[in-house]
Amino acid sequence: MGRTELPTSCSQSVQESLVGKMTLLDSFVNDKKATKGLTTSGEYWLRENLSRFLTWLTLSIEDVRREQIVEFLAMYDGKPWRKHSLYRALRTFWKWVAIHHKIRGDTYPCS
Repeated sequence: MGRTELPTSCSQSVQESLVGKMTLLDSFVNDKKATKGLTTSGEYWLRENLSRFLTWLTLSIEDVRREQIVEFLAMYDGKPWRKHSLYRALRTFWKWVAIHHKIRGDTYPCS
């Protein structure tokens, strides 16, 4: 029997990127649980909202700018409550990323 090769190229790098983003999400949620007493429902809310964005995102976290946030939120123009919920989750996440992962303040995408 032959050996099965793992995919290389774009699909593998996209998968690795998504794993890295979800690891960052896990770190964020764990930090919020430890420092703010995040509830189970709060954790679910953050994971649901941020996973939507991180799965949609094709750039690395370091390359995200305001334009990507606006483009993502525009998909929810017909659902204002969902859009506002996503914005709140993204704003909280980006503040945390800027502080804990040294993203420059002038590139903060949710201002």
